[in-house]
Amino acid sequence: RIEGEDPEAVSRIASAAAHALARAADAYRRTASPDIIRVLGPAPAPIERIKKRYRWQVMVKSENLTALRTALSAMQAALAPRARQSNVYLGIDIDPVRML
Repeated sequence: RIEGEDPEAVSRIASAAAHALARAADAYRRTASPDIIRVLGPAPAPIERIKKRYRWQVMVKSENLTALRTALSAMQAALAPRARQSNVYLGIDIDPVRML
């Protein structure tokens, strides 16, 4: 989940997160099965704004936990400084219970 007070910054970071995850998925596709990692989104969260904070989501699906963790780590390393600079929270929840 990506959230912050500036809707444009949140949207930009969400898009960048999806692109970073797609690049990691492409790297795995060259060496493993084509659907080892699937990236869905970015999209606004079902409840798009809570307490003046806009929220977007990017869903990543994989049965291979190692591939999933590697892709998420690469994305977080690439985007964390940019997200902090834009005052945007970049959260990762593996096996989320709810997605509201």
